[in-house]
Amino acid sequence: MNRTLATLPAVLAAALTLTLGACEQQATTNETPPTRETDPSRQPEEARPMTAPTAQIADRIKANDWSVLDDPSAVTPDHAPAIATVLETGDDQTRELAVLALEKAGGAEAKATLYKSLDDEADMVRAAA
Repeated sequence: MNRTLATLPAVLAAALTLTLGACEQQATTNETPPTRETDPSRQPEEARPMTAPTAQIADRIKANDWSVLDDPSAVTPDHAPAIATVLETGDDQTRELAVLALEKAGGAEAKATLYKSLDDEADMVRAAA
């Protein structure tokens, strides 16, 4: 037991030396920790940009970019009018994607357009609606 007590100051001194060395090294790097101003991921959720521009969403759907459905905040009710235009011009797969995007967008205009899609000529579009 005496031997353990005798080595305790040496262990504490070594730990203190390592801690001080790490602090000194961090102080010399001149790096500042990220703040809300410098790191967007640290901003409050309401301050972050939530959606892509309407034309960009429509273009992604026209290009059959199915990843547009993966991002929960990518499609909003504001995008419904632009997505509705894709239903008038796209091929079957593009119209199916547009229907799924409208479903994700929500809102009154999206619902009205989805009801119209129930009469689409393509089975897969009607099924998606």
